[in-house]
Amino acid sequence: MAVNPLQLGSDAQSKSKDIKVDGIDISIGGKRICSDSNLTLAYGRRYGLVGQNGIGKSTLLRALSKREVAVPTHISILHVEQEITGDDTPALQAVLDADVWRKHLLKEQDKIINELQELESQRASMADTSGESAKIDKQRDGLDQTLSDIQGKLAEMESDKAEPRAASILAGLGFSQERQQYATKTFSGGWRMRLALARALFCEPDLLLLDEPSNMLDVPSITFLSNYLQTYPSTVLVVSHDRAFLNEVATDIIHQHSERLDYYKGANFDTFYNTKEERRKTAQREYENQMAQRQHLQAFIDKFRYNAAKSSEAQSRIKKL
Repeated sequence: MAVNPLQLGSDAQSKSKDIKVDGIDISIGGKRICSDSNLTLAYGRRYGLVGQNGIGKSTLLRALSKREVAVPTHISILHVEQEITGDDTPALQAVLDADVWRKHLLKEQDKIINELQELESQRASMADTSGESAKIDKQRDGLDQTLSDIQGKLAEMESDKAEPRAASILAGLGFSQERQQYATKTFSGGWRMRLALARALFCEPDLLLLDEPSNMLDVPSITFLSNYLQTYPSTVLVVSHDRAFLNEVATDIIHQHSERLDYYKGANFDTFYNTKEERRKTAQREYENQMAQRQHLQAFIDKFRYNAAKSSEAQSRIKKL
């Protein structure tokens, strides 16, 4: 799972989260995946990326996560691709730790509280009129202000609700309350993939990339994920062969084929398939009509090419061919 480092203290929140990159060229092992293609992802939409096996859908996701496509740097990207590393960290804490901004603020909060306690201890043994006490009071005032700012940011992100939210996500993905306290190293690879998915859902990056997420889940967990993504606040790009899953999750479909990306706005998989099939039938009818017309013209030419009275008309129809 690749996560962008958060730009702490940046103005990223005020910038547009829409993605529009023109002229994309992606190749792997000498095989071209996209050629002069345009990538357009509207913030808050959920895109199903579909195409034949081997067409390069997973390669496109990896190119996005590795910033090989020029997505604006203020947009955070998270790609659920690999299981998390197993260690002694409890599953629930592993999910909480995925929010590095919250983790950073909590660490700073603890640090400042400890510093304030140390200053308070030093100040207690000093007279109010001493120069050293005045210096400590000034330090304490500064730390109090910093602590207030940090606590304001934690309140803004609803940090106090983080643990219940993380636990709810884990429960939806099949982790009992007891198993949420197990060390991550005790889980199999499949379950550590679920942990990677839980971390991604908890983080809510601007662009969430999912590659066949239902492959790692049982039916109840697939249902949970489907419902969860339907209210997901940011942009989702998901590769899946699960037609029912795409029907429930996708607000739009991107069809990857012939080194290009075609967009079906406002379409789930069934709508995309029906539209694509109708386009195919229309193109087939147009082709058949053209061939019938060509055959009719050819028949006329063959019949009247050497007829003096009809030769000029035959020559005209030869030009049409």
